[in-house]
Amino acid sequence: MYVTNNRIVFCKRSGFLNAILGPILMHLTKGKTIVFEIPLDRLSKIGIEKHGFAKKYVFHNSNGDFEYVQFNMNVNKWIDAIKNAIQTNVPSTKITQIGELIEFKS
Repeated sequence: MYVTNNRIVFCKRSGFLNAILGPILMHLTKGKTIVFEIPLDRLSKIGIEKHGFAKKYVFHNSNGDFEYVQFNMNVNKWIDAIKNAIQTNVPSTKITQIGELIEFKS
């Protein structure tokens, strides 16, 4: 996952070697195939859904579409980075957080 000045981009690794050596290479290579992207000015909210013992984060955009991401590490750092990117690059956006729901309103 990447957070840029304009968008959130989720990428995956692909290819034959990744299929075979995925667990070994996952810490050595980064994904290059874009799975989804959400412009920062279109992000409307981030929610959480239970997924077994883990949680999936649901990224909603203003069109009503959504994407799921499951973080393995540093969840708070990712969420803080997204909030900071929105505050910096879309300053008219108001960020509110109630429990685990974060809403972004322009």
